[in-house]
Amino acid sequence: MNPLEIPRSEGERLEVFGRLRRGRSLDQAYAEMAPVAKTLEARYPRTNAGVLPILEPYTQEFVTRDELVLFYTMFVAVLGVLIIACANVANLLLAQFLIEAVVLSVAEGALGIRVGYAGVSFFNDAMKSATQIPFWIRVDMNSAVWCSPWASRRSPSS
Repeated sequence: MNPLEIPRSEGERLEVFGRLRRGRSLDQAYAEMAPVAKTLEARYPRTNAGVLPILEPYTQEFVTRDELVLFYTMFVAVLGVLIIACANVANLLLAQFLIEAVVLSVAEGALGIRVGYAGVSFFNDAMKSATQIPFWIRVDMNSAVWCSPWASRRSPSS
């Protein structure tokens, strides 16, 4: 049924949807609609006498309280799922970073030990070619020293 084909005053009511301009209030929109209603009342006094526009937000007119409660409940549930997902991703990233840190620490430690051995060897060769080293001077890598961080973490009972 086409609403334009209904004769005047036979319809129950006329609902018009609109969108407020940015920065406009319902009071300002009502101030613009009231003269239109007065013009219609003057033009059609039999059908439009005392008819004034009613402006209200769409959600207030068409969304019931139960639907609004359901919407907010679903919103909170989805928000909770997103928070859990973000926490899981953060946990996975943290675990990945920890694994990378351990791998890099072990690799850097091994590289440092290797550079240390090479440096001591270079130093000893340079000293031998320059002078006679006394027998009581021994420059060497001591594994007890570079393992001391692990040795100091042992419990006193073990």
